[in-house]
Amino acid sequence: MLIATPVALCFFGRPRGAWALRLASVGLTLMLVTLLLAVGIRQVAGWNRERVQAAFERDATTASLLLTAQLREPLQALEALRGVYAASDDVTRAELALASQAWLAPGRLQAMGWSERVRRENVPAFEAAVRAEGLPNYAVFNRADAPPPGDDEVVAMRFIEPMAGNESALGVNVLSIQAARAAVTAARRSGQPAATEGFPLTQHLPGQQLIGVVVYQAIYAPNLTDPAKREAAFRGVAFVTLRMDDQLKALAAQIAPYLKLCVVDGGSGRGRQRLAEPEGCETPSAELRRVRTLNYAGRPWELSAYARTDDLAEAHSADVWLFALVGLLFTAMLGGCLLLTTGRTRRIETAVRERTAALQAEVYEREVAEAALPESEQRFRNILNNVPIGVIYTDLRGRVKQSNPRFCELTGYSPEELLLLSLADCTHPDELDHDVALLGQLVRGEIPMYRRHGRFITKPGATVWVQATVSLLRDAQGKPRSIVGVVEDITEHLKLKAAEHARETAEASNQAKSEFLSRMSHELRTPLNAMLGFAQFRVRAVAGA
Repeated sequence: MLIATPVALCFFGRPRGAWALRLASVGLTLMLVTLLLAVGIRQVAGWNRERVQAAFERDATTASLLLTAQLREPLQALEALRGVYAASDDVTRAELALASQAWLAPGRLQAMGWSERVRRENVPAFEAAVRAEGLPNYAVFNRADAPPPGDDEVVAMRFIEPMAGNESALGVNVLSIQAARAAVTAARRSGQPAATEGFPLTQHLPGQQLIGVVVYQAIYAPNLTDPAKREAAFRGVAFVTLRMDDQLKALAAQIAPYLKLCVVDGGSGRGRQRLAEPEGCETPSAELRRVRTLNYAGRPWELSAYARTDDLAEAHSADVWLFALVGLLFTAMLGGCLLLTTGRTRRIETAVRERTAALQAEVYEREVAEAALPESEQRFRNILNNVPIGVIYTDLRGRVKQSNPRFCELTGYSPEELLLLSLADCTHPDELDHDVALLGQLVRGEIPMYRRHGRFITKPGATVWVQATVSLLRDAQGKPRSIVGVVEDITEHLKLKAAEHARETAEASNQAKSEFLSRMSHELRTPLNAMLGFAQFRVRAVAGA
């Protein structure tokens, strides 16, 4: 409102004469400044978006690197189990529990365990052996998706840690789970860890469906290097079970709070499969997103970091608001300053026009009044205003009543300033007493007039030598009425007179010098002639002898 109101008034304000003149100085100026402010706000907002994007890229890269490093932990745990089974052909439940304890303690892994290869005809004996170890209800079973017909072996889960919450998974034939079967087969053939696609875990509670990933590591009989013989000597698989939701929860404290992560399995037989919450994160609508592809135990995973711009921009929007606020305040203050300046200028112009009109009226009235004066008085005024000698009229106390232009030029005061002064204000202090005494004699009638040389002090403070002739004017009854003074500047005349006197003095000195030299020459010539004749006589006498 503070910016738009002056602009609107410049276009539509009444009276138009008062506002039309402000259109360029106020209206167009404010419009230009507002346009520049809008461009500046847009530029600052653009810089803010760039900072938001850079901050997101930095935080997303950090989160991806942290999650990638964290996902190495299940593979390291699996390698530890492989070492345990490579070192011993008969690993007990207690030994596996001891080996997995340190890995399970942080809580990022769902389970670790061992699934053993058993030929189908040996399943009863295998079940009896496990029951003898303290699991009286142990039995090998298939999941709903049974193995293909003609499968002559099972890979039954024998050990799992921790036991609490995972007992229901003991005995499951992992080959009866389609996702697990593919991973076990790949691990058996390659000898490398193989991860399953996400599938519901066997140990989930009723009404709860836990989507997890199991990473398998094949264990073979020792000292076999030939791939065919090694595959035939396949003993079973060590496994690590993890839930990506648990992995992301463990990572949440280390990443930016606005950032959301999503893990997607891109090689699932059912298309892109989300491995972790939130739902729909595999196709996010967020403006900011960064995807990193990871080959995790043979599975092509995508680690996505995404965020809404508004969530991140809140921390950076203060710059835009601050710039906008300062810019709007500056523009509003500029508008107020322009209004005050133009208003003051208009008032000054109005006052000048009114004063000019008044002066013109005064001049006109004066000209009319002068035209009405008798011819003799007009002639007197012309003489007074054009005479090259200063003329001044005072009352009997010396207060100035009127002066001509030459007197104003002589003293440096304007006619109006002289009306506020007296003759004593222009007189040199050293001559003031003498001048007052002469004025007293003149007013008392002791002298008809007086003439004197004296000094005046001008308005700038300079000293001027003048010759003043002062006389008394009387009224019709013969009483003293006013004093008139005729003042002539004789400063240059005195300087010229002083120079002439100096020249005459120099000439007199030069004449006296010439007379002195002439007399001295005459007085010295007479005795010198006698001496010169005597000397010549002596020379001739010596020569004759």
